[in-house]
Amino acid sequence: MLNYSQDCVIVTKTDPELNEIWHRSLYAKGGASCRFILNIGTSLFIGIGALGSDTISLIKMDHNGQLNWKKNYPISYTTAAGEAGPGQKIMIFGSSLNTNNSPGSYELDTAGNILWNHAYYASGNGNDFYNGSFTMDGGFAFVGDVINNMAVFIPQITKTNANGDTLWSRIVQNTFTPAANTYNFFQQILETVDGHLICLLGSSADANNFQIFVVVFDKNGNNRKIIDLNESYYSSGTGITGFPVNLYQASDGGYYLGGVSKTIGIALHHNIFISKFDSDFNLLWTKNYGGNNDIINANIIPYASGGFVAAGTTSAFGKNYNEAEILLLLTDENGNILK
Repeated sequence: MLNYSQDCVIVTKTDPELNEIWHRSLYAKGGASCRFILNIGTSLFIGIGALGSDTISLIKMDHNGQLNWKKNYPISYTTAAGEAGPGQKIMIFGSSLNTNNSPGSYELDTAGNILWNHAYYASGNGNDFYNGSFTMDGGFAFVGDVINNMAVFIPQITKTNANGDTLWSRIVQNTFTPAANTYNFFQQILETVDGHLICLLGSSADANNFQIFVVVFDKNGNNRKIIDLNESYYSSGTGITGFPVNLYQASDGGYYLGGVSKTIGIALHHNIFISKFDSDFNLLWTKNYGGNNDIINANIIPYASGGFVAAGTTSAFGKNYNEAEILLLLTDENGNILK
C-alpha cells in the first residue's frame, strides 16, 4: 500500500448511475498530482506525481481497486500525460528535467516494461508536450509548445513513426493571436476519421483567460486552416477561463468541446461547459453546469450511452478552496442532464 505522506490522489469507481462502489487513496511524497488514468482491459493505469518531482509514477490497479505494481519514469510531473494505444500499449510523455526540459516519450507494455524511449531536444529555451495521440499509421503525434528567446510560448506539433522517430515537426507562428499574448500552446490533439490532425490552441496574456483556436493539419504536417472559436463563445455570453479542455469527434462528424467557462462580466462565476459544433466548427449549442458554484477545474469524458460524464472541483456550498467538493454529472448527447 502506498503511504508516503498525507497528500494523496483519490481514485473512485462508480456504477453506471454514478453511485460509488469503492475509492482508494494513492499517496505521493510532497503533494500528489494525478496526471492521467487509462482503462486497458481489466486494469487501470494511473499516472501520479509529487509537486516539483522529476519523475512520474505509473500505478497499475485492477477494477476492484487492488494495487498490482508501481513504477517510476523520468518525466516531470508538471506536463506528464498518458495515452492507451493498439495492442495494449501505453505511451507516457512530457518534459524531462534530465534533458534540460526537453520533451520525452516512453512506450510501455502493460507490465510497465519500456519498449522504447526518445528525447526530443528543445529548439529554443525549452519545450513541452502536453497531449498526444496514437495515429492510424501506427505512429504518434505530440502537441505542446516551444519557448523562444523572448520567453514567448509558441505552439508546436511533432509527428513520429511507430518507433518514436520524428517524421516532421511544425511551429505555428501566432500571427493570428494578439501580440501581447505570451502563452500560446497546443493543449490537445485529435485525429479525425479522415486522417487530419486537429489541434486545440489556447492563447492568453495572463495564463488565465484564454482565447481558443482550432488548427488543422493534414497527415504530412501541412497547415490546412485556422478557426477562431472566440466570436462564437463571446456572442453567447460565455468565456473560456483556462485549460485543460476536452475535444472529441461526434458520430455525426461534428465535435464536442468541454471544460471550464466563465460568465462574462461576473467575477468568480465559473461553470463546467459542453459545446457542440458541426463539422466546420460552427457552434450549434453550448451549455453550462454548476449554477452559482465556482468550478475551479473540470474534465469531460464520453459516456457509453452517447452522452458525457463531467466532473469538476467546486468551492460552492460555503466552502473555501481548501475544502472543495466534487461536482459529478451525467448528460445525454444534447447536453441535457440525466443525473
